[in-house]
Amino acid sequence: MNTQTLRKIAGHLVTAMVATGLLAACAATPDPHPAVDSDGLKRVQSNNVDALYVADGASLAAYTRVAITMPTVAMRDGWLRDQNSTRSFSADRVTEDDVTRIKTAAADSFLDEFNKQFERAGYELTGEPGPDVLLLEPAIVDLDVRAPDTSRNSSTAVTTYTKSKGKVTLDIKMLDSSTGKIIGHVIDEKEDFDSGTFWLANSVSNRAEINRAMRGWAEDLTDALDAAKN
Repeated sequence: MNTQTLRKIAGHLVTAMVATGLLAACAATPDPHPAVDSDGLKRVQSNNVDALYVADGASLAAYTRVAITMPTVAMRDGWLRDQNSTRSFSADRVTEDDVTRIKTAAADSFLDEFNKQFERAGYELTGEPGPDVLLLEPAIVDLDVRAPDTSRNSSTAVTTYTKSKGKVTLDIKMLDSSTGKIIGHVIDEKEDFDSGTFWLANSVSNRAEINRAMRGWAEDLTDALDAAKN
């Protein structure tokens, strides 16, 4: 057996070992979403969201109106620290006021996009409970804006470019408004992956990106309500 043949065999063995190691690592990675959530709802298969939980015997068929509470918003753990770790100039640093502004914009975007989509789909929005009213309690978590607009903190023009605008996770509970019983729970993450192209990042482009994510979630939920009636 010559040296070239031995090298080929060794190469194949290394490739196999690496592939096996990767597969084992993937198999060992725990599913972040358990089979039963903290409210006792069971996870069911969904092709549209990362995790869908449904109460036994629950149905969306009876709901023709929707009530939505004000979303809570939380940034990714360590987001502010990580943002400022690469910012040398004090005027370019992200402040607590910036965090508040970003959270408020995300909550406003959720309400704007969900209200528009539900009205477009023919659902009445209400603030009162009722047997035909589905109550939504949304939480926006792990919000990670990769390039927040800090231009308002500086007297000079600041231009920022980014390859990825960030990611956000929606954690939303659906309740029967009359009984307060939780009938559904959705968890889904949306991320703007690195496209290899730099994009101008400012308050307008960041808001457009969060609007796009919220619009997608609103469309998925109205589609699910429509499907339950057929």
